[in-house]
Amino acid sequence: VAPSAPTQLSATAGDRKVTESWTPPSNTGDAPLTGYEYSLNNGAWSPLAAQMLGARSMSGTIANLTNGVQYRVRVRAVSAAGGGAPSTTATVTPFGAPGAPSSLTVTPGHRSLSLRFTAPATGGSRILRYDYSLDGGQTWLPRTSTSTSFTLSGLTNGVTYPVAVRAVNLRGAGDASPTVAGPPRT
Repeated sequence: VAPSAPTQLSATAGDRKVTESWTPPSNTGDAPLTGYEYSLNNGAWSPLAAQMLGARSMSGTIANLTNGVQYRVRVRAVSAAGGGAPSTTATVTPFGAPGAPSSLTVTPGHRSLSLRFTAPATGGSRILRYDYSLDGGQTWLPRTSTSTSFTLSGLTNGVTYPVAVRAVNLRGAGDASPTVAGPPRT
Protein backbone atom coordinates (compact mmCIF):
# COMPACT_ATOMS: atom_id res chain seq x y z
CA VAL A 1 0.00 0.00 0.00
CA ALA A 2 1.38 3.42 -0.98
CA PRO A 3 1.71 6.17 1.65
CA SER A 4 -1.11 8.56 2.45
CA ALA A 5 -0.87 12.25 1.56
CA PRO A 6 1.42 14.70 3.33
CA THR A 7 -0.57 17.43 5.11
CA GLN A 8 -0.27 21.12 5.95
CA LEU A 9 1.73 21.97 2.83
CA SER A 10 2.94 25.58 2.72
CA ALA A 11 5.23 27.26 0.21
CA THR A 12 7.57 30.23 0.64
CA ALA A 13 8.78 32.23 -2.35
CA GLY A 14 12.48 32.84 -2.87
CA ASP A 15 14.65 34.24 -5.64
CA ARG A 16 14.08 31.74 -8.50
CA LYS A 17 13.12 29.09 -5.96
CA VAL A 18 10.33 27.87 -3.70
CA THR A 19 10.71 26.21 -0.29
CA GLU A 20 7.91 23.92 0.85
CA SER A 21 7.23 22.59 4.30
CA TRP A 22 4.75 19.85 5.23
CA THR A 23 3.79 17.26 7.78
CA PRO A 24 4.73 13.69 6.73
CA PRO A 25 1.87 11.28 5.92
CA SER A 26 0.13 9.71 8.89
CA ASN A 27 0.15 6.31 7.16
CA THR A 28 3.35 5.21 5.43
CA GLY A 29 1.69 2.10 3.95
CA ASP A 30 3.34 -1.31 3.94
CA ALA A 31 6.93 -0.10 3.57
CA PRO A 32 9.19 2.62 5.00
CA LEU A 33 9.34 5.93 3.12
CA THR A 34 12.23 6.22 0.65
CA GLY A 35 11.78 9.92 -0.18
CA TYR A 36 9.51 12.64 -1.50
CA GLU A 37 8.57 14.00 -4.92
CA TYR A 38 7.07 17.27 -6.11
CA SER A 39 4.88 18.29 -9.02
CA LEU A 40 4.63 21.77 -10.55
CA ASN A 41 1.37 22.85 -12.22
CA ASN A 42 0.08 19.23 -12.23
CA GLY A 43 3.08 18.11 -14.29
CA ALA A 44 5.34 15.09 -13.88
CA TRP A 45 6.66 14.09 -10.46
CA SER A 46 10.34 14.79 -9.71
CA PRO A 47 12.54 13.82 -6.74
CA LEU A 48 12.66 16.34 -3.90
CA ALA A 49 15.53 16.40 -1.40
CA ALA A 50 13.73 16.71 1.92
CA GLN A 51 15.00 17.32 5.42
CA MET A 52 13.44 17.17 8.86
CA LEU A 53 12.48 20.47 10.51
CA GLY A 54 11.76 19.14 13.97
CA ALA A 55 9.83 16.14 15.19
CA ARG A 56 6.96 16.25 12.67
CA SER A 57 7.82 18.65 9.86
CA MET A 58 9.65 18.29 6.57
CA SER A 59 11.08 20.83 4.15
CA GLY A 60 12.40 20.86 0.59
CA THR A 61 13.46 23.45 -2.00
CA ILE A 62 12.70 23.56 -5.73
CA ALA A 63 15.26 25.69 -7.60
CA ASN A 64 15.74 27.08 -11.13
CA LEU A 65 12.24 28.57 -11.35
CA THR A 66 11.25 31.75 -13.17
CA ASN A 67 10.65 34.85 -11.06
CA GLY A 68 7.20 36.37 -11.47
CA VAL A 69 5.59 33.10 -12.66
CA GLN A 70 2.93 31.53 -10.45
CA TYR A 71 3.42 27.82 -9.64
CA ARG A 72 1.01 25.28 -8.17
CA VAL A 73 3.07 22.86 -6.05
CA ARG A 74 2.15 19.43 -4.67
CA VAL A 75 4.26 16.96 -2.67
CA ARG A 76 3.90 13.21 -2.19
CA ALA A 77 5.75 10.57 -0.19
CA VAL A 78 7.39 7.62 -1.93
CA SER A 79 7.99 4.08 -0.65
CA ALA A 80 8.81 0.72 -2.23
CA ALA A 81 5.09 0.55 -3.07
CA GLY A 82 5.43 3.68 -5.23
CA GLY A 83 4.27 7.28 -5.01
CA GLY A 84 1.61 7.99 -2.44
CA ALA A 85 -1.36 10.31 -2.49
CA PRO A 86 -0.50 13.95 -3.30
CA SER A 87 -0.81 16.76 -0.80
CA THR A 88 -3.15 19.66 -1.31
CA THR A 89 -1.85 22.33 -3.70
CA ALA A 90 0.11 25.38 -2.55
CA THR A 91 0.30 28.34 -4.93
CA VAL A 92 3.40 30.53 -4.90
CA THR A 93 5.22 33.04 -7.13
CA PRO A 94 9.02 33.26 -6.74
CA PHE A 95 10.61 36.70 -6.93
CA GLY A 96 13.99 38.40 -6.56
CA ALA A 97 15.31 41.90 -6.07
CA PRO A 98 14.68 44.38 -8.89
CA GLY A 99 17.27 45.22 -11.51
CA ALA A 100 19.17 48.50 -11.72
CA PRO A 101 17.42 51.60 -13.10
CA SER A 102 18.98 52.81 -16.35
CA SER A 103 19.35 56.00 -18.39
CA LEU A 104 19.60 58.26 -15.33
CA THR A 105 19.71 61.94 -16.27
CA VAL A 106 20.26 64.76 -13.78
CA THR A 107 19.14 68.29 -14.67
CA PRO A 108 20.48 71.08 -12.43
CA GLY A 109 18.22 73.79 -11.05
CA HIS A 110 18.47 76.47 -8.37
CA ARG A 111 19.30 74.51 -5.21
CA SER A 112 17.81 71.41 -6.84
CA LEU A 113 18.43 68.47 -9.15
CA SER A 114 15.72 66.93 -11.30
CA LEU A 115 16.15 63.18 -11.85
CA ARG A 116 14.68 61.05 -14.62
CA PHE A 117 15.43 57.37 -15.30
CA THR A 118 14.06 54.21 -16.86
CA ALA A 119 12.42 51.70 -14.51
CA PRO A 120 14.26 48.38 -14.12
CA ALA A 121 13.00 44.82 -14.36
CA THR A 122 10.87 44.18 -11.28
CA GLY A 123 12.38 40.83 -10.28
CA GLY A 124 8.89 39.31 -10.27
CA SER A 125 7.44 41.56 -7.56
CA ARG A 126 6.09 45.07 -7.98
CA ILE A 127 8.39 47.97 -7.16
CA LEU A 128 7.42 49.58 -3.85
CA ARG A 129 9.60 52.69 -4.03
CA TYR A 130 12.86 54.19 -5.28
CA ASP A 131 15.78 55.19 -3.06
CA TYR A 132 18.32 57.83 -4.05
CA SER A 133 21.89 58.58 -3.04
CA LEU A 134 23.69 61.93 -3.18
CA ASP A 135 27.10 60.47 -2.32
CA GLY A 136 27.63 57.82 -5.00
CA GLY A 137 25.82 55.03 -3.14
CA GLN A 138 27.40 55.35 0.30
CA THR A 139 24.08 56.28 1.94
CA TRP A 140 20.54 55.89 0.65
CA LEU A 141 17.42 57.94 1.28
CA PRO A 142 13.97 56.44 0.61
CA ARG A 143 11.19 57.96 -1.45
CA THR A 144 7.62 56.80 -1.01
CA SER A 145 6.92 57.15 -4.72
CA THR A 146 7.31 54.82 -7.68
CA SER A 147 7.64 57.73 -10.10
CA THR A 148 10.68 57.56 -12.39
CA SER A 149 11.15 61.32 -12.27
CA PHE A 150 11.41 63.59 -9.26
CA THR A 151 13.19 66.70 -8.01
CA LEU A 152 15.55 66.89 -5.05
CA SER A 153 15.53 70.33 -3.43
CA GLY A 154 17.35 72.06 -0.59
CA LEU A 155 20.77 71.35 -2.13
CA THR A 156 23.76 73.69 -2.24
CA ASN A 157 24.47 75.50 -5.50
CA GLY A 158 27.92 74.78 -6.95
CA VAL A 159 28.40 71.48 -5.05
CA THR A 160 28.68 68.43 -7.29
CA TYR A 161 26.50 65.56 -6.07
CA PRO A 162 27.22 62.03 -7.37
CA VAL A 163 23.60 60.85 -7.76
CA ALA A 164 22.37 57.25 -8.05
CA VAL A 165 18.95 55.59 -7.73
CA ARG A 166 17.82 52.05 -6.93
CA ALA A 167 14.46 50.23 -6.86
CA VAL A 168 13.04 48.41 -3.84
CA ASN A 169 10.49 45.56 -3.87
CA LEU A 170 9.41 42.97 -1.27
CA ARG A 171 12.76 41.17 -1.61
CA GLY A 172 14.68 44.40 -0.85
CA ALA A 173 16.84 46.90 -2.70
CA GLY A 174 18.12 46.10 -6.16
CA ASP A 175 21.34 47.19 -7.81
CA ALA A 176 22.03 50.90 -8.14
CA SER A 177 22.01 52.83 -11.38
CA PRO A 178 25.31 54.18 -12.67
CA THR A 179 26.26 57.37 -10.83
CA VAL A 180 25.66 60.70 -12.58
CA ALA A 181 27.23 63.90 -11.20
CA GLY A 182 25.16 67.04 -10.99
CA PRO A 183 25.88 70.49 -9.46
CA PRO A 184 22.82 72.63 -8.65
CA ARG A 185 23.19 76.20 -9.91
CA THR A 186 21.30 79.39 -10.46
